[in-house]
Amino acid sequence: MPLFFFLSGLTTSKHKLVDGKSFLMSSLAQTVTYCAYLLLLVVWLASRGELSRQPLVEAAILVCGGELLVSAGAAYWFPTCLVLAKVLFRGYLLAGTSRMRLVVCLATIPTSIVIASALPEFWLPWAANVAPIAFAFILLGDTSRGWLDKASSPLKSAIVLTGAGAIWAAQAGYLETLDMKYASFGPVGSSLIAGAIAALCVFILCGPIARTALAGPLAAVGRRSMLIMYTHQFVQLTIAAYWEVNRLALAMATVLVCCLIHELLAATRISRAVLLADRSAYLTPSKC
Repeated sequence: MPLFFFLSGLTTSKHKLVDGKSFLMSSLAQTVTYCAYLLLLVVWLASRGELSRQPLVEAAILVCGGELLVSAGAAYWFPTCLVLAKVLFRGYLLAGTSRMRLVVCLATIPTSIVIASALPEFWLPWAANVAPIAFAFILLGDTSRGWLDKASSPLKSAIVLTGAGAIWAAQAGYLETLDMKYASFGPVGSSLIAGAIAALCVFILCGPIARTALAGPLAAVGRRSMLIMYTHQFVQLTIAAYWEVNRLALAMATVLVCCLIHELLAATRISRAVLLADRSAYLTPSKC
């Protein structure tokens, strides 16, 4: 997940983020889509008999979201956290002076790390407790657009080697894996540092891919990433129930099915607005 926040920082238009009307429209569109998929999640859980007989408890879980959502909604902490992180990023951009921007960073990011370390059971609705960390990765992605392209080859090589080492150490169990959903950042935020270096490593390694034939298909998948995030668990659980395959084949089949679903939903204006968070679908043709 850190990589997705990093990529958000790379691709976010700061002009649209600072513009109040544009940011409000984007946030409202994301909220409508989030609520629509919550309703879909309820239907899914009910059809599988996974809803408890305590409707008030279930309603509270759905309203609070964040780390409380599991099963097909396990990734639904991400969109709310992303919106809150962009609120912080917008505040950072509007702060104006470098000193005020530093204050925004110091008032949010270290505080989130300290609270997570001191109170591991602490959480907030909509994953608000990890929004400052998501903001940090967005900021890293945004600043990387400038200096990383101009960085020397030895520096890039050092980042790649360090990032690859961090990924290996996490996989081998020598480093605590970064789990943003549950605010698990490792001792003294060590997993956050490793995650940031790993994100830079992946970004550097993906640079050459942008000049190959793979760039087009990967970009197409990227444009459908929001729907993939919302629906991949539904699709994956359904495929796994009827087709016993290895993890790679399951992942590829899931992405393919999600992309096909995206194409079907893109056919009508109402489905684009409600299920794809397409802001242009809310506008009249003369305003598009």
